[in-house]
Amino acid sequence: MPDARKSALLVLAMGLIGSAVPLVHAGDALPKARSGPAPAVPVARAGGDRTGVVGRRLNLDGGRSLPEGRVGYRWLQISGPTPSENVSEGSSLSFVPTTSGTYRFALLVGLESRVSEPDFVTVEVSNDPKIPPAGPTPLAQWFSGAVSPIPRGAETAGQVADVFEAIAQRVPLYTSYSQLQTELTRRLDVVVPSDPTIRNAWAQRVFLPLSQVTAAELLATGIDTRVPSPAERSLDETQKARLQTVYRGLADACRPRSGKP
Repeated sequence: MPDARKSALLVLAMGLIGSAVPLVHAGDALPKARSGPAPAVPVARAGGDRTGVVGRRLNLDGGRSLPEGRVGYRWLQISGPTPSENVSEGSSLSFVPTTSGTYRFALLVGLESRVSEPDFVTVEVSNDPKIPPAGPTPLAQWFSGAVSPIPRGAETAGQVADVFEAIAQRVPLYTSYSQLQTELTRRLDVVVPSDPTIRNAWAQRVFLPLSQVTAAELLATGIDTRVPSPAERSLDETQKARLQTVYRGLADACRPRSGKP
């Protein structure tokens, strides 16, 4: 694996699920050597490649990672369509594929100050002819109606979806919700047309209602966006997982589909 890709994955491994492991990154001082036997080297084992069917839950298990029972786990989606209903618990990751295609995941495990090399698993997902393709979600239907009167709405919608997807992928790197908000605002400012009328339409018809939906989702995890101070607090792993689910859901709802206006 190229060094750059390996380094990126190690950065994304920050804050391994289920452990309070201080990770070592490039430029950090290495921990001092201790007397006694050398610590075990963590080894990630993501399991063999899998096949699946759209709409049916899949489970990935890294429980055979070494040393068994002593490591913290971090699953990362590397490529492929955005799944739904992601649940990460201990060594396991479960999800429901939303469309056919190739889903690729990486597993990293941490032990004390060490992080493993990533181990990869590929899931090939196909359509079940007995199950009709899922239609757009209520949120996607609402979004389509909200942007249809806005000039260049469909074109901008795709770019907005890309922004939400990028934010979802970068959630593990944010230390606070305010940091996430700052980058989200900066990225949206780039993709929304500069025309004041169009910007106002996006703000009133789309972003204001979406912010209310997002605020309700976050409140359940202890993030009250109405109060400035909580937004500055560090995000825990439960909150980060929920944020990823929320922003991936927004990305899917905003992405134009064939046949949409």
